[in-house]
Amino acid sequence: RLHALVLRRDPSPPGKVTVTEHRTSTDGEHWSDLRVLLPDMMGGESPRRVSPGGRILFLGHGHRVDKAGVASHRACCYYHDGGDLSKGWKESILPQELVLYASGTKPISRIIEASWFRRPDGELVLVSRDLLRSGYVFAAVSKDCGATWGESLLTNIPDSSNMQCAGNLPDGTCYLLTTPGKVKKEGNNLQPRIPLVLWLSSDGVVFDRAFLVRGTPPQRRFEGKSKTEGYSYVGSLVHGGFLYVSYATNKEDIEMSCIPLDALEGDAKP
Repeated sequence: RLHALVLRRDPSPPGKVTVTEHRTSTDGEHWSDLRVLLPDMMGGESPRRVSPGGRILFLGHGHRVDKAGVASHRACCYYHDGGDLSKGWKESILPQELVLYASGTKPISRIIEASWFRRPDGELVLVSRDLLRSGYVFAAVSKDCGATWGESLLTNIPDSSNMQCAGNLPDGTCYLLTTPGKVKKEGNNLQPRIPLVLWLSSDGVVFDRAFLVRGTPPQRRFEGKSKTEGYSYVGSLVHGGFLYVSYATNKEDIEMSCIPLDALEGDAKP
């Protein structure tokens, strides 16, 4: 069964995505009507299984109101343990620091646009972008397959405040994709998201191998709002002996790098 996810922008507040909807199909041609999947979260990356046939994790962010009536925008993680995927999703416990960002008056989570990988010992690691532009990746650990997460702490893996992308290769190697460029912290200037780098780790703790996926991007063709230079919205998929890495180049083109897995072995360079 195929599931297509749709993010809906509600008129109030304007421009805010608050609902994830979905359609289903058994043949890829005929699709069901749109139905609400999660009424209070904007999906970030596509849902992924922790292990074959096991729990599914779905990351994103959404609006929350606490017991004191204070509204905020928070990172979210939902999990599903099997059966009908149109229902039965449970929200994980995910501690996070709330900050006031730019001119906004509503608190927002410092950790946003997260991804995850699995360590050989079975623990999961949630990696997140730092909204305050520290220049490094945030990480939190789960020991119960994503139902609860520990505190997010800054690592020493550099990143220019970009959407995170992580996962595992078929042999269990943990990988992480970041853009470890210079970070501009003044005002709302957009820092270039270059270069695009693939980091590898055998234990999910020390990432001691790095490969350059993309360097200097082509010249931007058009000016526009939030037209960040470089590589944004990175996604990945392992299939058929390749690691496929997709990204938006200069927020103008969707491109993909196809990396042979055997090129990542030993000292070989892809």
